[in-house]
This record gives sequence, structure tokens and C-alpha cells, in this order.
Amino acid sequence: RAKKGFMVSKHLKNYGFNNLAEYVMTTNKCLFIRHKKATYYLTKWINGSEISFNNKESILECTKLLADFHESSKGFVLTDDFRIKKIYGRREKQFSNRWDEIKNIINQLRKKKNTSIFDKLYIESYTIFKPYYQLTKKLLSNKEFAKLAKSMEQEAYVCHDSFYYQNILLSDETHFIIDMESCTLDMPISDLGHYIRRILSRNKYMWDFDLCKQIIEYYSFVRELSKEEITALFGIIVFPHKYWKLGKKKYIKQKDWSEQKYIKKMKKLLQQQEYIDIFIKQYKAYYNISF
Repeated sequence: RAKKGFMVSKHLKNYGFNNLAEYVMTTNKCLFIRHKKATYYLTKWINGSEISFNNKESILECTKLLADFHESSKGFVLTDDFRIKKIYGRREKQFSNRWDEIKNIINQLRKKKNTSIFDKLYIESYTIFKPYYQLTKKLLSNKEFAKLAKSMEQEAYVCHDSFYYQNILLSDETHFIIDMESCTLDMPISDLGHYIRRILSRNKYMWDFDLCKQIIEYYSFVRELSKEEITALFGIIVFPHKYWKLGKKKYIKQKDWSEQKYIKKMKKLLQQQEYIDIFIKQYKAYYNISF
């Protein structure tokens, strides 16, 4: 993972993207040292602070940073001496697997003799979130998407795969991306779609289509999105990720939260439903998406 981060960073810097933490070599010109079965490396310190998404200006500046990152990542050459996950056209399969996890959870809950309040809420919510998954499936399981994925793979883009405020620093009005260890070979709209969804699901923005449109426009100033990308992007945004993630935390990872906390999070998701429905109609109409 550490070597992958270094190799991606090296490629980005070679193509003019310097908004990264610079790696520090050892006195023996090595990248790592090993100690007690662990591997360590150093980067130079970025004297900055974690970005805040409490204002739209910051969101849009980070959008341009992401587009710059993707544009510079183009043409990444994979070698045999390190591994990096390749996704591209497998994104629909990934979403399908996640929905299968949800269905398995629902089936298990329906067999329970004594269901909790959260159990009942999760079961009842299945029919609410299912249409969002069906929309994702329609948009990502057709010939147009397969053709787009193949094109992106040929152009060899890298995705950060964790582009959010925790991994963006602001230093002297310059933005930096950190934590390159999660990078994948994937379509740029994967990063962009996850970024948009996480922002729009915040209470402050509550699926504001105008903000989504601005993000897409700012991204396109740097790296222009095709009609096919904007259509596929829609499928990535609307997948009910938080419904899947909440179920996974509760029933698979068994995260030690109180019943009240789980119920609160589930109710928050349900409160967003009407806003998501409006967002879907606005996105379809503005970008003239039909299927």
C-alpha cells in the first residue's frame, strides 16, 4: 500500500501535480524501513489544516483539485512490483454485491422471532431504497457504460478513492491531498460521484441540485465530462450507500452503538428521502437523461 502511494505520487508529480506530501528517502536512498514486521516511511510535513465543507467556495475549490488530480493521473503505468486494485467497469458489480448484502440482512431479520425497533425500521426501509438501487443498476449495466469504462481503462486514470475533508489540507491558500494508500485504477467519476454524494447528504445541503450542478461545472472547467460520464455519474450518486453502510455496521461488523443511535441514524436517512426524490427529477431533467 505504501509503495502504491509512492508510485502514484511520483507519476502525478511527473505530470505537474505537486499538491501532495513529498516522500523522504532514507540515508541509504530507500523508501521504507522495516521494524518488527512493520514497514515505515516518512513524508515532509504540510503545515496546514483540515479542510472544512461549511461553505460552497471551499467545496468548489476542492472540486478543481480533484479534477487536476485526475487529469494528471492519466496514463498511469502499472508495473509488476506493486499491486493496485483495478475497478473501471466492475463498479456496477460492486453495487450489486452491496445490494445482495442488504437482501441477505433483510432475509435474516424476517426470520427473527423478536425484532427490535431498528430491525423493523431497516426492513420497512427496504422498499424505499430499492428504487434507488434499481436506478443505479439501469445506468451502470448497459452497453454505453461498458464502452465508457473500457475507454477510461485505456486512458489509465487513477482514483484517490477517499477524497474527502479528512484527506485534504489547506496551507497558505494551497490545497493538498494526503493518504495516497487507498488509490485505485478506476473511472474519475467514481471519485467525483462519492464526493458529491457525501456532500449532498450533509444536513446543510440536503440534496441541493444547484450545488451538484456547480460541482460538475467546476470539475468540467479542468477536465470536461462527457454526456456518458454525467449519466453514469448519476448512478453512482443515487446508490443508497448510507442505507447499506448502516446495515453493515449493525449486522455484519456489529459496531457497538446503542439502539437509540442506530434508530437516530436510520430516521435521518428516511428524512432525506423526499429531497433525494426531488434531486433525481431535477438531475434527469437538466441533463436530459432517459432510459
